[in-house]
Amino acid sequence: MTLDWKEWKWHETLQRASKLAGQKGLMVLITLHNLDIAVKYSDALVFLKEGRVVAAGRPDDILTENLLRDVYDLPMKIVACHDRKLIVR
Repeated sequence: MTLDWKEWKWHETLQRASKLAGQKGLMVLITLHNLDIAVKYSDALVFLKEGRVVAAGRPDDILTENLLRDVYDLPMKIVACHDRKLIVR
């Protein structure tokens, strides 16, 4: 897998934020629209639609194909790959 510069910087930044949060006992709050990155780095996700919370919780608990379809109005698949969940559009 190759990452472009912008995507690589996101991974690097989120890895550092995650490490710092763990070391200092802090919470990091970020808004992401890249679902694959959000699922990889988040302990909890909040999905909004039309200004309302549709689902909130740990990715393993709430992330389903039905949720993604309902929030984004697009059919998506969730594929397990090397202990990760990937979103396929």
